[in-house]
Amino acid sequence: MPILTGSILSAAMSALLACSATGTPVPMSYGEDVLHGPIRAIEVVLETQDGPARGWIAEVDLSWRDQQGRAVEIEVTGPIDEKEEARLEPTDVWAERVSATLAVNANFFGWLGGGMAEVQGLAVSDGLVVSTPRISGDRPDPAVLFFEADGVVRADATYQGRDLPPGVTEAVAGIGPSGTSPVPGSMLVEEGEATGWTARVEPDQRHPRTAIGVSRDGTRVYVAVIDGRQPGWSVGVTLPELAETMRAIGAWEAVNLDGGGSSAFVLRSSTEDPMTNRPSGGRFRAVANSIGFRLPMTEPIHPGGAGQEPPDGDHRTGEAEEPQMPSEENDQ
Repeated sequence: MPILTGSILSAAMSALLACSATGTPVPMSYGEDVLHGPIRAIEVVLETQDGPARGWIAEVDLSWRDQQGRAVEIEVTGPIDEKEEARLEPTDVWAERVSATLAVNANFFGWLGGGMAEVQGLAVSDGLVVSTPRISGDRPDPAVLFFEADGVVRADATYQGRDLPPGVTEAVAGIGPSGTSPVPGSMLVEEGEATGWTARVEPDQRHPRTAIGVSRDGTRVYVAVIDGRQPGWSVGVTLPELAETMRAIGAWEAVNLDGGGSSAFVLRSSTEDPMTNRPSGGRFRAVANSIGFRLPMTEPIHPGGAGQEPPDGDHRTGEAEEPQMPSEENDQ
């Protein structure tokens, strides 16, 4: 096993252990540490009781600056126009179109037909609210917000209501409470404590998963994409296992994003083929939105909203299969 360096390797990761909510050790092994300026990524293998769960974890340093003083740029898929929120587009296609160095899928969504989609929960792109917060009962969905003030970008994870704080430039959200599910719909990690058993959806089931988290001081962002539904390659993870993985890599707060066939991880460079996860459907699903991190020396090809129609036969949606809040049964 190679000896790895970098701040993404916390003491817990150095021990090669992530503990599930039941206290069962889950050995974790690593590939090579891939570094692109403020972005570090590592391919990981979790040895679960049901077999290996493979995927990628990455860390983005928001405090990093290049020699010209420029920071890493953050982008969430923007709206198509004033009437439509999103057009389905695979994360790998979107990442190339906007020149993202690192990109993962984001919100749950519902299919509207004709390649169009409705984003579930809060989504903000370049200061524009693409989709408003979703509130069920007395608590909104868990969300990750990015703020910019005086050229400094910070991230925060919270249960965001309808009144956004000033300075929010980008935001994505998971799924919170629902009248159709007894699961509370919490964050994956809250104040440094793993809370995967109370997060949605289907916390005790193994699925492909995508998560995003932030450090306690808001200067670092962590993402994890774990493959699943592929016996012999990757069995997927439960939400408690995903929560412990996020906590182990440094997340003080973390949110579960859309998963299943939507889970996508794309790490691009100017000199090599992209490094990606292995989507459970055999190719990247067209999704409603993605979040990307771009090195400042690259310019987006077509900034803004979603792009072309997905290829014929690839009009599948994310884990939320209806425009309304889905039931627990069709979340995965």
